[in-house]
Amino acid sequence: YPPLVYPPVSYRPRSLSVSDIDTLINNPYALYIKKILRIQPLNPITFIPDISKQGQFIHNALDIFSKDIKLKGNIASVENLIRIGKNLLRNKTNDTIINSFWLPRFEEIASWCINNQRNIFEGKLVTEERGNYFFKTELGEFELKGKADRIEILNDGFCGIVDYKTASIPTKSEIEKGIKPQLQLLGLIAEFGKFENIDTKKVNFLSYLKLSSSNDRGWNGLNNISTLIIDAEIGLKKLISEFEKPKTPYLYNPWQTKSLYDDYQQLSRYDSWSEKI
Repeated sequence: YPPLVYPPVSYRPRSLSVSDIDTLINNPYALYIKKILRIQPLNPITFIPDISKQGQFIHNALDIFSKDIKLKGNIASVENLIRIGKNLLRNKTNDTIINSFWLPRFEEIASWCINNQRNIFEGKLVTEERGNYFFKTELGEFELKGKADRIEILNDGFCGIVDYKTASIPTKSEIEKGIKPQLQLLGLIAEFGKFENIDTKKVNFLSYLKLSSSNDRGWNGLNNISTLIIDAEIGLKKLISEFEKPKTPYLYNPWQTKSLYDDYQQLSRYDSWSEKI
């Protein structure tokens, strides 16, 4: 049967990232294992080029590229971006998947970024920026932490936050229902909290930038930004208050999402008990 775990309230985390909040909403058991029991999956003996690592690679390359333009005065060119990507991969280029799939796709992304985003990379831009937002609950102060893939600095203290996606992006329904609140929570940090190296007063836009197949690449901006940020703040406070209650369990896959998989599925015995339901 589904595991029902009720960790003591004193052990429940008082600081979570925006991605942790996503996990708490959609798979609390995974957060329980990771943050309370502090069990981490073992690193593989050899490098396995899976989809998540490909996403990390693309994020890192774009971050280094942006910083090199800003701090070193490098030219925003396709060649420089591809060079950074190849330097990150180093001795992994002999891997069949990396050589046959990662590099050709990254070269396409590099070309698209320069052709469509060059003026942004050469403008006022910060990447991988960390920030936080504090609020009080019945148990004391709680901290929301976040890291924005890209923040574009606009005029008069305004900013725009962009989240890179190398896989699927949340649907409109998931965003409006608060099931996938990561981008809105970053907007909350920008407006009511604080990012480390910038001082913004208002979020002008929140957008996903999809970097996947060449047929489905580009922007997907959110509408009604102010409403989404306010709703995200209300939802966040309700969520944390709910998990401050001793009788709130950390369930595995409470919404019975068929596509859900994480590193802790085996520990939850999901495959065993799901057959009996």
